[in-house]
Amino acid sequence: MTHATRSLARGIALAAGLLLAGCGYSTGLRVTERHETIGVEYFGNKTYERDLERPFYDELSRVLRDAGRPDEAESLAREALAIRRAAFGDEHHETATSKSDLGLLLLRRGDLAGAEPLLRENAATTERLRGPNHPNTASAKASLASVMLARGDAAAAERLLRESAAVTRSVFGADRPEYATMLNSLAGAVEAQGRLDEAESLLDTALRIVEGQFPADHPRVVAYTINRARIRIARGHAAETEAVLRHVLAVRKQTLPAGDWRIGQAQSLLAAALVATRHADEARALMLDADRVLKAVPGAEGDERAANRARLARIQSR
Repeated sequence: MTHATRSLARGIALAAGLLLAGCGYSTGLRVTERHETIGVEYFGNKTYERDLERPFYDELSRVLRDAGRPDEAESLAREALAIRRAAFGDEHHETATSKSDLGLLLLRRGDLAGAEPLLRENAATTERLRGPNHPNTASAKASLASVMLARGDAAAAERLLRESAAVTRSVFGADRPEYATMLNSLAGAVEAQGRLDEAESLLDTALRIVEGQFPADHPRVVAYTINRARIRIARGHAAETEAVLRHVLAVRKQTLPAGDWRIGQAQSLLAAALVATRHADEARALMLDADRVLKAVPGAEGDERAANRARLARIQSR
């Protein structure tokens, strides 16, 4: 594969991720090639640039969870996969990475039928190429577990995530953010099976890891915090979560584009806390705002939408 072809595929994949990040730039994107870098330039803004020799796949996987301009992002991700498949074939880590990128995007959009085979292929290929005890294999299995959880098979998701967490801890150590990420995901699978005490304990551990390494407004800290608050609400301790959920909502409004589902998630959960503290009017307003944002898609967003609507129906019937 020529350097130019690899550059183009990586540039397309990176552009897809940045589109999904919803950064708020509406004037356009241009992918440019240089000798050793790929640049994605927002017209009128600073160029986002990375050395092609440095992997950015983990970052791309994270931004693929966002959905600022999903149609364009999906088109770019499919184009990147086609380029890599033609150049490398299916049994190559570059192609597996593109399958993961596209699969995670489709999962975020609620297309489980499209996401699952891509993420299964990515996990199988990565394990063949890297071995069962490689962190990339652990990450690939964790992505596949997300589909299992969205399909309602939390037990299968838990098995995959326990494998992934064990490998991640062995490779990186028990005090690393990579391990905290696995614990956060595992907590979701455990929570889905009704084991709330265990899920909260996993999130407590994840938070202890990241709070010592990141500021309070870091996306990882915020994500784990809101997940723990959701479990505390389910355990009947909603009033105790009000202050932390106000902080989470303020951070998400400041750092995410308007209409992002994670703002709706924070609004919904804060409303649940406010109901417990008898602030019904503020709670109702937040529930209505959340209902306008949250969509009926499989996974965390769809689950929060259903919970928010149930709470809204109860409060409106009073």
